[in-house]
Amino acid sequence: MTDSWRLKLLRAEKHLADLGDLFAPKPPTERYPYPCREVLKSEEESDYFMDLGIAVSPYFAIVAGDLLFNIRSALDHLICALIPDEDKGRAQFPIFTADPFEMNQRTGKPVRPEVLAAWERQTKGLPDPVIALLTLMQPYCLAREQGREARHFALAVLSALQNADKHRQLIFSKAGLTKVELIVNGITVDYVGPSLYDGKQMASLPPHMDVVTKGSVVIPLGIGDDVGYAYPDVFNLILNDVANLVLPPLEGQLGRPVEP
Repeated sequence: MTDSWRLKLLRAEKHLADLGDLFAPKPPTERYPYPCREVLKSEEESDYFMDLGIAVSPYFAIVAGDLLFNIRSALDHLICALIPDEDKGRAQFPIFTADPFEMNQRTGKPVRPEVLAAWERQTKGLPDPVIALLTLMQPYCLAREQGREARHFALAVLSALQNADKHRQLIFSKAGLTKVELIVNGITVDYVGPSLYDGKQMASLPPHMDVVTKGSVVIPLGIGDDVGYAYPDVFNLILNDVANLVLPPLEGQLGRPVEP
């Protein structure tokens, strides 16, 4: 029988597939050319605007929230399988962007005592080898190793998005394109990526030109007023890391075969 955390992950993958059906029309998965909308300015000049004609369903954010919940829940299910019954109540998969163990060199006390308390609460009862693995997976630890900001690692993004979804609706902006080519009369005249959004003015040219933008559809995702992620890339990143980098080493601590 498949373990509950793997079933949760399978459900999240189904949600990701369902998101693709919440466009009207459904965008192609490959790079695709979209004719620009022409606005005549004069007899000598027109403005040309990106015009994808793609509407995003209001249910998109709701399904995305379900996707994030199931991934987060999968992590917690596995942690509970690794912990004694008496400690399951407060156990959860820890995700920390700040080092809970950092000490003040002058006082010898924790720099973030509340963060350390949260770590100890969430990992109480876990075997030492599991805690060691969890520590290596933490965004703050990966950031130190790789020289990137902790908030950009998959687990940190998952935590930020899922926490936001619990308190307010995720915000998805109108569709756009990534790695955009501007094509005029069948000739690529410019690469104007990495990403532009629907309605962007692409060129001012003589009237009645064949102006096309070509790229892959992307939906920018925001938390509050901030937009820093994009569908489908952000969900693919999280699912891939959880399925292939996070779950397997922890499943190895169960002491039994695991059905993938």
